[in-house]
Amino acid sequence: MPWSLEIYHIGLESSGDSTLIIAKDDTPPPPVRVRAMLIDGGRLNQAAAMVHPLITATVGLNRVDVMVVTHYDEDHLQGIRGLLQMNSPVYDNALLFDQGEPGDIPNNNQGPYEERINFRPANREDRYQVYLNAIRQRGNRIRVTASVDSQNRPAVNNNWRNADWLIGKEIFWAEALRFDMDGNYDPDGRYRADRTILPPAQRAGGSWNVNGDPINLFGNVLIPAGAPTVRCIACNQYVQGQANLVGGVGGAADDLKNRKSLIFLLQ
Repeated sequence: MPWSLEIYHIGLESSGDSTLIIAKDDTPPPPVRVRAMLIDGGRLNQAAAMVHPLITATVGLNRVDVMVVTHYDEDHLQGIRGLLQMNSPVYDNALLFDQGEPGDIPNNNQGPYEERINFRPANREDRYQVYLNAIRQRGNRIRVTASVDSQNRPAVNNNWRNADWLIGKEIFWAEALRFDMDGNYDPDGRYRADRTILPPAQRAGGSWNVNGDPINLFGNVLIPAGAPTVRCIACNQYVQGQANLVGGVGGAADDLKNRKSLIFLLQ
């Protein structure tokens, strides 16, 4: 079997909320094809101290292709934000997936003291906005779920995607070439910093086919034969059921954000 799979659960002795998935195709001739995904990043102080060293020094990666924030809790979101702020080329071309809008993150912090001190009223920050700014600060990072309405609010921008939009989609092999058609960029290729989504007309068709498989500009499925896949089976309180049916209700309150977590099936 040409494809191998490596899974690292990072920081189990602390918060343990970070998982690195690596697929490698060792079929000769070289070079070896590598695909990497990071699901959550732990706490902010773990990004530089634990997660980045494992990715680069221990595992030897020079690129992370996909980054996921399953929900906006401190010990899942902040580590991803910290990695993006490191100004490392390892994360410059990452595709980011999260719950979408809005980011219901309370301005309090129950983490370690060195993190809590930064959230005293005098120097409290908007953690969600800092996360968005970190995505945009360098490289070709693309937040694929920027136009997902995680609360299914009535009368929102007609260009926004439903809360269950990610259900059934394979994200490990998604590519950046078509995401300008998925609402993250305006027709001139500029990221909409104000999060007002004005997609070009070519958006029709999207970056996935009806089976949820990522496709390129010509409609060809991008998943290599025999490669591992990572498919979303739950998000924003929607769950993929038999025959690809979706059930559940999108929640709106902040205390539901854990129940709105993204869940994936690795096969």
